[in-house]
Amino acid sequence: MPSSHVRLTRRVSRWVLWLEIAYILTGFGLLASILTGWLGLFAAALGSILLVIVFSVGTVVYRDGLVTPEHKVITVCVLAAMGLLFGLTTYTGLPDEVIFGAVFVVVVIVPHLAVSRLGYGTES
Repeated sequence: MPSSHVRLTRRVSRWVLWLEIAYILTGFGLLASILTGWLGLFAAALGSILLVIVFSVGTVVYRDGLVTPEHKVITVCVLAAMGLLFGLTTYTGLPDEVIFGAVFVVVVIVPHLAVSRLGYGTES
């Protein structure tokens, strides 16, 4: 009878395999949407990218136990930046420079300030 650790490792390995297949299918969907110019498929591919990233982060946290305050802040900022990019690109007519500048602020500047101000990663 395999131990619980072996069963957990097998279950996580199967999950990671399905996640890798999802990454490949998402890539093909994105490529097909770009080549055909079909906006509906492009939106579905973006949604799929978001889901795959969420499941990937969940898998890493579940498997490796990487739940730290720093990682929580960074994860929230990355997901917020993806939503901001999708929302600004889809629903506004802002120039690309402004959109990517806003995304840069949310994904780089905000986590840096939050982590440094809250004192995460420093020894007490």
